[in-house]
Amino acid sequence: MFVVVSKWEFDPMREEAAMATGGKMMEAISTWDGVEEAFNIRTGPGHVLAVIKYTDEATYERLINAKDNPFDRLAAEYGMDESATWLWSERGHIVHG
Repeated sequence: MFVVVSKWEFDPMREEAAMATGGKMMEAISTWDGVEEAFNIRTGPGHVLAVIKYTDEATYERLINAKDNPFDRLAAEYGMDESATWLWSERGHIVHG
């Protein structure tokens, strides 16, 4: 399993709208083939961690980094650039044992 954790920032005065948009996006992402789980964690006013678990790294690359990928289309549909700012991401394989 391949996991990506991304930190996002939004205007705390628009938190309700930002959280609603983020929640709808994660619901949509969780239906994609190869996504095991997708959810947000509110870490404080104006900040959220987005966590997405993929079946493997190739699936992540196809869904997020490929040209004309579904993530960019979804972000455009929900106007994510107007509601939140991406700060950083960490990604890697789950380690067992």
